[in-house]
Amino acid sequence: MAKSPAAKTAQAKPKADSVDLIQKKLVLTGADIVSLGPEAELLVGGKNYNTALISQIEGIQAPYFRAISSLAFHRLLDETKVNGRVVRSVVDKEYGRIDWNDPEINQDPDFLQKFVRQLGKQIHEAAKAEGEQAHTKLRTFINNIVEGFATSPEGIDQLRKRSVMVQAAILSVDVPAEVDEAVRGAYKAICEENGDDMTPVAVRSSAAGEDSRKKAFAGLQDT
Repeated sequence: MAKSPAAKTAQAKPKADSVDLIQKKLVLTGADIVSLGPEAELLVGGKNYNTALISQIEGIQAPYFRAISSLAFHRLLDETKVNGRVVRSVVDKEYGRIDWNDPEINQDPDFLQKFVRQLGKQIHEAAKAEGEQAHTKLRTFINNIVEGFATSPEGIDQLRKRSVMVQAAILSVDVPAEVDEAVRGAYKAICEENGDDMTPVAVRSSAAGEDSRKKAFAGLQDT
C-alpha cells in the first residue's frame, strides 16, 4: 500500500533527529561516524573517519575504538578559564631557564612534550595557591597569544615560546565534567566490548584532511 507524503515525512523525521543528536555527541562510535557520512571528518578527522569505514565492513577486523569529537575541544576552550598573569609568569620564568641550543635538549624528541606538561601542573598549582580567580576564557587567552605573533615580526624562539604558552595553558585547566564523563564512558564501553575491565588503548591524533594531497600532519601532533 502506498504511503501518503505526510506519512513518509513522519518516518523520515526520526532519522533526521538521530543524525542531529549524533552530531552533538562528544564521543562517537564507528557506526555514528558512518551514519554522518563524509561531513563527519570535520568532527573526528581523517584517521577516525577511515577507521570507521573499515570497521563497518563485514569480515574485516578493525580495532575497538571511539573518536573524541572536536566539539569536546571547543567545550574545553569555552567552558574553562585561566589566570593569564600566572600563565605568563610561570612560562617566562621556566622558559628562560632553558638553553634551547643545548644539543642534549635538541636530541630529545620528547623534551618539549614533557616540559609543557610540567608547566601545566606548575600553573595549575600556582593559580590555586594564589587563590586568585581565573577570569580569562581559555579560547580568548589562546587567541591573544596567536594574534600577538601574527602582528609582530618574531623569530623561531618567540614562536616556540608562544607555542609553549598555549600548550601549558591548555594543560593547566581541568577538563569539563561532561567531557570527562563522556571519555571515561567510552573507554568503559571498549572494555565491555573486549570482555575485560582494563583494555590497553593507544591514543592517536586525527585532523580533518590529514595526510591528503594538500595537507600533511605527520609528526606534528603530540598524542
